[in-house]
Amino acid sequence: MSNSQKFFYKVDDFLDYLKDLEIDLTSIDKNPIFPFYVSKHFADIIKNSIDPKPLLLEVLPQKVENIEVEGFIEDPVGDLDAKKSNCIIQKYEGRALVMASGICGVHCRFCFRKNYPFKEISGVANALDEFLKKNKEIWELILSGGDPLMTSVEEFQKIVDTIGNYPHIKVIRIHSRLANMYPEKVFQHKTPLEAISKNCNGVFVTHVNHPQELDENSLEAFAFLKSIGFTLLNQSTLLKGVNDSSKTLIQLSLKLFQQGVLPYYLHQLDKAKGVSHFQVADQQGLELIDQMRKQLPGYLVPRFVKEIKGEKNKTPLI
Repeated sequence: MSNSQKFFYKVDDFLDYLKDLEIDLTSIDKNPIFPFYVSKHFADIIKNSIDPKPLLLEVLPQKVENIEVEGFIEDPVGDLDAKKSNCIIQKYEGRALVMASGICGVHCRFCFRKNYPFKEISGVANALDEFLKKNKEIWELILSGGDPLMTSVEEFQKIVDTIGNYPHIKVIRIHSRLANMYPEKVFQHKTPLEAISKNCNGVFVTHVNHPQELDENSLEAFAFLKSIGFTLLNQSTLLKGVNDSSKTLIQLSLKLFQQGVLPYYLHQLDKAKGVSHFQVADQQGLELIDQMRKQLPGYLVPRFVKEIKGEKNKTPLI
């Protein structure tokens, strides 16, 4: 892999890059059904981490992914049933989700959209224009994917310009892992991001599961987003072997806050096909949240929620 390349596409190349680490090779699937894909930036974080194991679990394909488990299905949250077009999903009143891109900055092994037909996504700006003409009640758009910041600057600008033609859109929320997975991409989209915060309320929801994912580069990306007016929130997924301890979750909340980001959601795992080995029991999650409450101020304790197919909101686990 040359220095000019930004991603690893083959498990063997990734493992060779991390050859100095002690990695159990017996459980790894080198030819996974859900393709392997990770940024070099995140590979560097893993290479230099104190404890690489939880970070490796997030991205290394495991043979256990191929085991069929009852209740774990291809579309666990009902995305396909809620499609309004090839790139627009609407589940909640007044809000719609835009699949701005089918490409991510990393293929998380626990991804709830690992079976989503991303190849069907095309003509996003035009489809969004047609949708907004007919749906004046929509006040918030969620740019997701894939990762919306993996679009070209020109395509992302086109999407932002299209939204700007509809004053009934008051909030644009961006869901992206790139601030910690591929931070330079955030700065490549400087102009359209500034346009968002100038024309409406911009919210940037990052996805960090472990405190070791954050570094000086993510700090710089978050500082930029904050400087142009974005509200910064984080949503994590509760993952066995990654962050299923109160110590890790507390450290994560503290480090996020140090970087200007508020903990928002701790998601119970969506039961997508191939992710059952990450599952943590609801009761254990509730106990972890209780331990966090005893050691942190309320604003640093995320809401523990799950998404239930067909429901009109996230369901709090209390």
